Amino acid sequence: METTQVRVRDRYDQEVERLTAMPDAVFEGVINREWLKPNPLFGFCGEDRDWSGHGCLTQIKAYPHTYTAHTEELTKEILADDRIPAEVDKIRKDMLQSVFADWQRKIDTVLGRTPPPMLEETT
Repeated sequence: METTQVRVRDRYDQEVERLTAMPDAVFEGVINREWLKPNPLFGFCGEDRDWSGHGCLTQIKAYPHTYTAHTEELTKEILADDRIPAEVDKIRKDMLQSVFADWQRKIDTVLGRTPPPMLEETT
């Protein structure tokens, strides 16, 4: 008998929902700025989400000789993942959950990072 593990909604889900709710033209403008400021989906691939000498997923793909993840194994896995774009303007809404959120969760697990806190939701 198979059991299905249910994942609890997290901050990455909140960010995916926020960004996918935007009209496409707004999304494109925002996505080009979101990686410049702390956004959990586009965090750096180090023990903390700050720069600390490590790149984000897109930077690692674009500049593998300049940017790395915290471990060589993570860097190799990121470089091998064809879903990760090497250019920020190639990020699409359909990639947010299946690529960026899933990768951040994986990095949290591998590096023992605490996932980012949920935002307080207003109704």
